[in-house]
Amino acid sequence: MASSEKLLDFEHFYNRWKSVNWEKFYRINLGSASFKGHESKIENLNDKIEKAFYIKDELGDKLIEEILNSIDGITSVVNSSINYNDSDFIIHQLETETAIDYYLEEFKEWWPKIVAVFVEKEKQIENNSLQDEIKKLVNKSNNDAKIIEDLKNRLTNE
Repeated sequence: MASSEKLLDFEHFYNRWKSVNWEKFYRINLGSASFKGHESKIENLNDKIEKAFYIKDELGDKLIEEILNSIDGITSVVNSSINYNDSDFIIHQLETETAIDYYLEEFKEWWPKIVAVFVEKEKQIENNSLQDEIKKLVNKSNNDAKIIEDLKNRLTNE
């Protein structure tokens, strides 16, 4: 399980990621020179970060450190790109794209671990839901049995 320090770090890096101004990053106004074509990569990456954040309490410090290094790296690249003027943005476009692809590859290294933990957590949630449903059904059956017993006693006494 993750230490409270690592969980706070995760919260910080997650919030930094979520605060990125994606409109500025994509620069749709640049037409074919924009990063709009990379939107699916970023959405895929965002989905992975969301899932990792969802199960952060279940992760170990070492894995969180790997995730945070990747999030920090790609967030820094994206924010640097945002700060470029349009001509510098175009000049550094290949460099930015290469860096993004690098961090996407890094994400692939730890992603299977996240999936395994995520699946286990979902199973636990599903099992807990099933157990809650079973308890409700048992309680309802017990209540129904009491009602039937009360009716039977009333009919017998009449």
